[in-house]
Amino acid sequence: MDVLYYDKALFDETGLFPAAGWTWDDWLVAARKLSGGEGAEQRYGVVLWPGTSLAFLLEAMAGTLVDNPGTPTGFRFDTQDVVVAAQQLAGLVTDGVAPALEAGSGGYDELYDLNYSLIHSGRVGMWTQSSMSVGMEWARYQGRSIGVAPLPRDSRPIAPRSMVTAHYIAANTPHVEACWEWLNFVSDHIPKDGLPARRSLVASDEFRAYVGEEAQAAYLESLAYQHTDVFRDLEGVPGSKKAYTWLIQAAQEIVWHGAGAQAALSQAQGKAEAYLNCLRQRPDLEERASADACFQEVDAP
Repeated sequence: MDVLYYDKALFDETGLFPAAGWTWDDWLVAARKLSGGEGAEQRYGVVLWPGTSLAFLLEAMAGTLVDNPGTPTGFRFDTQDVVVAAQQLAGLVTDGVAPALEAGSGGYDELYDLNYSLIHSGRVGMWTQSSMSVGMEWARYQGRSIGVAPLPRDSRPIAPRSMVTAHYIAANTPHVEACWEWLNFVSDHIPKDGLPARRSLVASDEFRAYVGEEAQAAYLESLAYQHTDVFRDLEGVPGSKKAYTWLIQAAQEIVWHGAGAQAALSQAQGKAEAYLNCLRQRPDLEERASADACFQEVDAP
């Protein structure tokens, strides 16, 4: 899952600390207090990642992007709380709290490169990143002290499932028992990167010695969060999660290109609803074929 990394020295300057019970509003306040300076010395409170991470931020800050997290039946891309969250994120870029797209930039790939460069050079107060970074040893970058904390909590503390690495046993192997014995062995050890397969290992003394007491506590608390796959199909509508494409496009236009939040999100919601209507009219077609055909129909200029 994603966790919060932060530069302890920069936090010490502000007297802040990502304490237990932090909310996303606290995160916004801290980001602003951590930023400052100009030119090559400019420091950013936070970096924002384009793409799927941006959708998760809206999900976390606005409550939910669907009408019912348990059994969703519709999207709510343009509700007031989503609009406000998008405006708050855009304000971070406008006010120099988070990096902007550089003039003449080739796109969001360059923004990823810029964000990583700023993090590594000690010019970012905090950033969200996957726990796959366990083995990357952030704390050793240029001798800086980097902390790890759970993501902010609100009424519904959530953490996205970034990636799961799995091993499979081939159905036709003559060595099923040997394969199973090997997988049991592998799952009972701490990997170089990412969290161990067993929760008991995350809580173990061995893992604490590997990542440190603070990081272990952050991972254990995060494991107790509700883990959310932001991109999920609506109930009874296979393929509907492709509608998030329009949400991400709208959010990126709002955050980095100054688009009006209400208008951009209303357009994304309109496309999502048209897409759902199209899917519901094609129940007899293959799921992927229906989704692709409907998406192209709605997305056409």
